[in-house]
Amino acid sequence: MLVVLALGFASCGQKNVNQPKDNPSENPEVSTSSFWKTLDFCYVENGKLFFYSLKDGDAAPYVNETDDIHAAIYSKKNGMLYYNVVKDGGLVLKCLDLNETDPMPEQVADWDIPVKDESEYEMNPFGRMYFNFDETQIALERDLAWFAGMYYNLAVYDCAAKTVTVHKLYREVDFEEYGYPYEDLPDESGFNRWGTGTSADSKGDLLENVGNEIYYVGDGQRVCLTDRIDMDEVFGFGLSKEEYDVDASMDPTGKRALIGYNVGMGDGTLGSYFVSSIDGRQQMMLPGSDYETSNPTWLSDGTLLYIGYNEGPALCLLDPDGNRRTVAQSEVFAVLH
Repeated sequence: MLVVLALGFASCGQKNVNQPKDNPSENPEVSTSSFWKTLDFCYVENGKLFFYSLKDGDAAPYVNETDDIHAAIYSKKNGMLYYNVVKDGGLVLKCLDLNETDPMPEQVADWDIPVKDESEYEMNPFGRMYFNFDETQIALERDLAWFAGMYYNLAVYDCAAKTVTVHKLYREVDFEEYGYPYEDLPDESGFNRWGTGTSADSKGDLLENVGNEIYYVGDGQRVCLTDRIDMDEVFGFGLSKEEYDVDASMDPTGKRALIGYNVGMGDGTLGSYFVSSIDGRQQMMLPGSDYETSNPTWLSDGTLLYIGYNEGPALCLLDPDGNRRTVAQSEVFAVLH
């Protein structure tokens, strides 16, 4: 079984991540059941899927998928990695079962979205893909209204029934007043369309928002984490913090907080993310971060992944010591645990 697993990866100039040796006795610390647990996240670069280990600092390419990948999300609930590819002129959904020692691609649904010209990829005719709250359904924004930068419809894949249904987000007339989202999508669906991945945080009650300043209120302390952030210096709009929207979450280790400030500008939002130690002494902006699209996500060890746009777009990693590095020229990633 270990030999079969190794066939799923190729070096491609990069070291494989904890790849088991042919003889299990030569590699007693890595077994078929523990291999995938050594991987922390995956990302897509140039249409190819890579798995990354924080421990080794290496990426291993997955070579069993020959179609170019355009988006990927991972279900911690069932251990499935879902991703979109263009096949036979249309967008289809595939998956990898990461519970298996040698996961192979499986096509699970046809989104029924034709892709007529490769130039459309740059204009993103299909939008983001995300789960509902209990990871039983996958939503995909579709049918882009170019002039408004919004999507008319939402396609929903039911993981159990393996069916796709299309729900109306907006009618064309709604764009005059920016309408009402989810026109016929049931309220109980649990989709968080604009979520950044930072809100589901068990330590969030240790952060308090007062006048758009964020305070840490744990351990009998009350420490301002944003008093060194000069919004005018960062954004240059001459606005006070009270004129921005703000959200925050703590890392799983309880040592740092992620703070996002944004101001509505035209059809979208404009803002950046900041990271602060809970003692308030270290407050730094995430270079190149964007409130709407950076998708900052904490890993279990306090590492932060996000999309930065100074070098990119690029997948950036901020480690627990505050060191930042670029992992790949990618804006598609999925955390595996």
